[in-house]
Amino acid sequence: MGPAELMPPELPQFEWARVDAGQRIATKRLQSSNWAQAVEGGIDSSHVSFLHSSLNQAQTGMIAGVPQQAVAPGSSGSNPSFAQQGRTMAIDKSPRFWIGHRDFGFLAAARRNAGEDQYYWRITPYLAPWYTIIPGGGQEGSSLSGHAWVPVDDEHVWTFTFTWNPTRPITDEERATHLKGFGVHTEVDKDLPRWDLKISNSYSPIRNMNNNYMVDYEERRKRTFTGIKGISEQDMSIQESMWPIVPRWKEHLGTTDKAIIEFRKLVMGMARDLLEGNEPEFPHTPDAYKVRSAAITIDRSVPWEDGSAEVVKARA
Repeated sequence: MGPAELMPPELPQFEWARVDAGQRIATKRLQSSNWAQAVEGGIDSSHVSFLHSSLNQAQTGMIAGVPQQAVAPGSSGSNPSFAQQGRTMAIDKSPRFWIGHRDFGFLAAARRNAGEDQYYWRITPYLAPWYTIIPGGGQEGSSLSGHAWVPVDDEHVWTFTFTWNPTRPITDEERATHLKGFGVHTEVDKDLPRWDLKISNSYSPIRNMNNNYMVDYEERRKRTFTGIKGISEQDMSIQESMWPIVPRWKEHLGTTDKAIIEFRKLVMGMARDLLEGNEPEFPHTPDAYKVRSAAITIDRSVPWEDGSAEVVKARA
């Protein structure tokens, strides 16, 4: 968008757009919240220890809403297994945050203790203006996932969700599992119109605020924190229940909000630049968007940026 003479020569080089069609899944849903509070949920790593937790996670490592079919089984080098990650997030619920600025936006690095000599790092890329990649994907043969949060208006956002595998086609079982609403994709009613928004196909989530996200109270009592089926619906329930525009002027942000603080500074800075007639630089660095997330365990003596440098590079 914008004047043709200012158009970048290339689109951002997202890895999920560069793999073969059989190696990715793309879905969308309509979410009833301001787009910024959706992005902020996507870059926050501290909530994972609570919102997505199961009651016996410290023993099993299984995260609520993620089926076994979507999990890579083993460890590879510094990449812990999915179960190890889950156990660590259940035991250490108070991560510390660092920010690494990049030409695409920034990396938000959340550190948890993993034994006496190591740290577990969840590294989330925020790719301006509205893309996030969920930490993971380090195990051999595993997939990655992310979101694009595109504003509809002040109180609604299109959430596009991508899952891709850089090395192999996504299996029929994996695809079916994702499309059933497990993991980060959402079951939707594509054909339900929203004439108030002038949308004929709204992709409205089947589990939504009007039906209390179909909470399974027995599941919540015995097994999981929310009793809500999928990861995305769990996130959505929090982002929407803050009401369409959260009153940010009443907030008191803390140390675990470092990524959110950085996001707000960056977005407001871009808005001021545009107001003054200055073109944002991010769209003109397409190669910078060749990036992945990371979920790694490394020695405490190794700086996170050094230990993750190769992991966060996209290969496709």
